[in-house]
Order: sequence, then C-alpha cells, then structure tokens
Amino acid sequence: MKKITDLACGDARIAIQTLRNSAYVAGKVSRARITKEDVEEGYEEVRNIKRKYFLEGLGELHKLIYEIIKKSPRITSNDLIIPSNLAPNFSFDM
Repeated sequence: MKKITDLACGDARIAIQTLRNSAYVAGKVSRARITKEDVEEGYEEVRNIKRKYFLEGLGELHKLIYEIIKKSPRITSNDLIIPSNLAPNFSFDM
C-alpha cells in the first residue's frame, strides 16, 4: 500500500485505480498477493489514461508543442523560442 500511496501523490482516484489494476495483474497469473511489480504495471496503465485525459484538454498550440517535444526528447525550451526578429511576422493561425 505504501508504494500505491507514493505513486498516487494524494489523489484517491489514482490510488484506487492503481490498486484495481494491480489486483488484476496479480490475478492474471493466479497470484494471491499483489507484488511491487504488479503495482508498477498497474500504475503505468493509470498514468497512460491520465496522460490521455490531460492531453485531450489541451488547446491546439499546446498539443503541437507536446508533439514536438515528444518527437525530439533532447529539445530545450530555448529551441522553442521564436527569435524576436521573426515574431512580428509569425502567427499561430490554426
């Protein structure tokens, strides 16, 4: 339970869903007890659902920035800054 509470960071919904998923993972292999590995696997699914929900709420510009960062993990915030000499001619018409 300590691992689940640590992963949930105070969010009861995350904790409950992680516990459910962990029990499901353990049950798939007929294990009577939930292991740390089961919790990690159960939490990973919750994390993916939470990420998807969060991304659905983003505006188009933020989704574009997210995709750029996802495809270029070594990108820095400086790489995303538009030089001031280009800014007056730049628009985000979407």
